[in-house]
Amino acid sequence: MDSSKHMTAVLTDEKTHDTSDLHGRRVLIVEDELLLAMCLQDSLEAEGATVIGPFETVADALRAIDTNTIDSRAIDIAVLDVNLHGIKVFPVADALQAQGVPFLLTTSDGRGQLPERFGSAPYVQKPCDTATVRDSLIDRLHRP
Repeated sequence: MDSSKHMTAVLTDEKTHDTSDLHGRRVLIVEDELLLAMCLQDSLEAEGATVIGPFETVADALRAIDTNTIDSRAIDIAVLDVNLHGIKVFPVADALQAQGVPFLLTTSDGRGQLPERFGSAPYVQKPCDTATVRDSLIDRLHRP
């Protein structure tokens, strides 16, 4: 996909699911691509979700998880970019998994680059658009 198509894709906001499932949900965003993070935040907030973040480092995301756990403001679901400035997001995924919080991984690498423990985790291949991520979050919310 060339960069002009990617930019168009990032800004796409077509609805392909009933997004009412996001209303009132607290969604953690961990993403180091500023444009994608901002577009995703706008898209989720437009559907009534409360966005926690976006955070672009593992340390900041872990602090947010701790803060939201202590304050009893549960995180309902998360979007995690696998590679944050060269650092893998897996400690964040581990922390969420330990708390039973579902998450969606985004990566420009294939599923084969994920550790075995996340081999079956839902993921979206980058580059992706906000509608795809949003729809994948809704799908994830309906998975056991």
